[in-house]
Amino acid sequence: ANAVSDVNYDVEEILIDANLDKEGNLNVKEIIVLDGSFNGYIRDLVYKNYNLNSFDGTKESFYQSDIYNGSNIELIKVGKINYNKSDDFDNFNNNITTFYQGYGYSGDSGVYELSYLSTGLSIKMFNETYKSTTAFYIEYVIDDVAVLHNDVSELYYNFIGEEFDDDISGVKIRVKLPEKTSGEVRVWAHGPLNGEIDIYKEDGYNYGAIASINNLSRNTAVDIRMVYPKDYLSTNKTSNVNALDYILEVETERANEANSKRAYYKTITIAVTAISIFYIIGLIILTIKAYKKHDKEYKSDFKNEYNREIIEEYDVPIVEYIMDKNITSNAFSAQVMNLIYKKKISVEKDEKKK
Repeated sequence: ANAVSDVNYDVEEILIDANLDKEGNLNVKEIIVLDGSFNGYIRDLVYKNYNLNSFDGTKESFYQSDIYNGSNIELIKVGKINYNKSDDFDNFNNNITTFYQGYGYSGDSGVYELSYLSTGLSIKMFNETYKSTTAFYIEYVIDDVAVLHNDVSELYYNFIGEEFDDDISGVKIRVKLPEKTSGEVRVWAHGPLNGEIDIYKEDGYNYGAIASINNLSRNTAVDIRMVYPKDYLSTNKTSNVNALDYILEVETERANEANSKRAYYKTITIAVTAISIFYIIGLIILTIKAYKKHDKEYKSDFKNEYNREIIEEYDVPIVEYIMDKNITSNAFSAQVMNLIYKKKISVEKDEKKK
């Protein structure tokens, strides 16, 4: 096959369906939908951040700390999947064409290369596409993500990192608990201000969290934090801290900061809109004034009846005198020609009467 030489694509959507198990491991399935012309796509999966501070049980540790790092990542499957935009998470039930691991080249399809990073994996998927759509499928497991506190269980995971270099038209993330619960579940998301998150509910039970974001800018991280009942997690990854009050304090502070930013941007938007409206009104007023001053039709000061047949009533010399206050030989010549013309017309009328 010929490789696509003019790479031009949009990331139309990313769907992420993540399932927690009782041991705190997170099974993640992703669908990445690309539209356009491309040879393939690279997805980096990061499960660990070495730059985080060590967890010490204080409130500051609940902003971010190394206790939220996973311990390992395992790639399960790479391929492409049948995709229908209106089906949302039902797309994960569709048929998957599995790629094989090997070495890919421009123009190849159905193969992926796997590179190991100190913080995760990098997957280079080859599936040449020309002015069409391909939905890539990735499935992997992050070990030991959830944390068991003295009072609650917690998941705090970065699903899309700052290393993601493309704008995304739409992101939808669903995180499911090991089992449905009627117990208390709290959810938060961090990223752009236009994102939405809610508890994933069905039949009166809490199943986890569900989030959506429109028009996610490149290199913008998106994470989800979820607190759920303590007895839904059995793991050696424990904090030995009563965590819920700290988490609520941290998330309240973040919410207040986000609301302040929203209010600021709203004020800026209103101000820009008002300035634009005044500018347009001013432009209209200036246009009207300029028209009245420079471009309107000239109006004559002559108010009497306009008679284009004035020569029929007055002799040519009289008309010239009225117009120029002077009589020239041209006027007398014209008068003679006018009399000859009138005489001719009179003779023709008499002949017709006979």
